[in-house]
Amino acid sequence: MEDAVRVLNSTREQDVFLWTSVVSGFVRNLRGKEAVAAFLELVFLCQVAGFRQADSFTDGKHEMAISVISDMCCVGIRMDQFCLPGFISASANLGALETGRHLHCHSVKTGYFSSVSVLNSLLDMYGKCGSLEDAKKAFEEIAKPDVVSWNGLLSGLASNGCVSSALSAFKEIRMKGTNLNTCMVTMLSKHNGT
Repeated sequence: MEDAVRVLNSTREQDVFLWTSVVSGFVRNLRGKEAVAAFLELVFLCQVAGFRQADSFTDGKHEMAISVISDMCCVGIRMDQFCLPGFISASANLGALETGRHLHCHSVKTGYFSSVSVLNSLLDMYGKCGSLEDAKKAFEEIAKPDVVSWNGLLSGLASNGCVSSALSAFKEIRMKGTNLNTCMVTMLSKHNGT
């Protein structure tokens, strides 16, 4: 069983199949405590996998998402580039700037900082938390800003009262030929009073 656990721990992409095999192995070898512990980790991993979907945060589950971060750290489960944006988004929606900053540091340490979805989440979080300088820095790290990136920048600027900066960024978007969507235009019109 030690070899099975070693293989599981060395596998970057742990899935339900691997965990179920380990739980079954512990049960077959009459190692009840280890079977229960492995099963609880499996349940927890399934919970985390659910948070990878954006819809998981829409029904006021932001607090639960933040508590999952602590639980993950306690049991040694690593965040990946797929669930990290969801946790950053939960921080943004709670206005939890310090938690967001910790997640930012985690993204740098793990190498996920270059992921566009992570950077877009950081941009949104800093904008929603009122830390515009950090939002601008996150935006500047994006090699090829997409519509989500531009929306995040414009939204952060406009919602924090920097309407002229948002309008300048909007003009830059148009000059670069980025496709505009109605959300951008509506948001800027609302904040510009037009």
